[in-house]
Amino acid sequence: MPGAGSANHLKDRATSSDRPGFEAYSHILLLTVLWGSTFAITAVALEIYSPIEIVSARLLLGSITLLLPALALGRIVRPDRSYLLKVAGLGLLGYALPFSGIAWAQKTVPSGVAAIFLSTMPLFILVLSRVILREVVTPRKWIGFCIGLLGLVLLIGPDSLRSIGSGLLLAQFALLASVGCVAVSSIFIRSLPPMPTAETTGLALLFGGLFLVPFGALDFLTKSANIVATDGSWQELAPLAAILCLGMVLSGFGQLVRISVIQRFGPVFYSLTGYLIPVWATFLGFVLLGETLTLWKVLSFFVIVCGLLLAQTRQQVAAPG
Repeated sequence: MPGAGSANHLKDRATSSDRPGFEAYSHILLLTVLWGSTFAITAVALEIYSPIEIVSARLLLGSITLLLPALALGRIVRPDRSYLLKVAGLGLLGYALPFSGIAWAQKTVPSGVAAIFLSTMPLFILVLSRVILREVVTPRKWIGFCIGLLGLVLLIGPDSLRSIGSGLLLAQFALLASVGCVAVSSIFIRSLPPMPTAETTGLALLFGGLFLVPFGALDFLTKSANIVATDGSWQELAPLAAILCLGMVLSGFGQLVRISVIQRFGPVFYSLTGYLIPVWATFLGFVLLGETLTLWKVLSFFVIVCGLLLAQTRQQVAAPG
């Protein structure tokens, strides 16, 4: 799943005159595979680790992956106290809370459904932009929002709506709350002063991980040490490998690929990932995890996408946070 720290690039157009070609679409495909795999990999990690243990380790590993190269090359800019406080808030709102909510929800909700819920991000940003930033929202965008909202209701399903208080509905509400947190953080990040994106993202990941350390770090280290010490089987090592992948590859390397795409080809082109990631995540859940792929889920997703496409103009397509 993608970091809010790099959202300060989303409001900028690409400065390069490059036109999308094979290289550009290969980057989009790579991002789709990386972040679309987040949900299936998280499901593997949940076999042994708790959601808090997974997220705290993932965020700290991601911050190390991003900050260590910058430190080694002397590219870290010393931030002031105000900036650090804002980045700390970003780490809590944009990473710690939503990542924990998503991981917790995946104990009940299939990975493909979790990914589809995240495809509603531009809808949240649309409403927040109108309410908080007082941006003009055209009738076309409101119609698109209503269609996307209908798709969300279809996704949740009448059975879940009738089961108020059940674990399934609570998990789906946790997913919505998590998407809302990331959307709010995408708006909030506009108040951050200009800083290198890798540093901003790395510090936000670090603060987000530190917020969760008291709740999961000790148990994570104890479980991991026991697995390594006992020369566990691949089935036992797989959850640990999943966390290493989530932190170092998806939260670290994945951010660098994302920044490259946005800088060279702009956020409009990058926003293609928002429509491709749920498809890949649903496919992985079906093939690797044995999750059920129903016609209802497919229909719900396409209704949401139709709403998103209608809500955007040719000049600006909101990139998912």
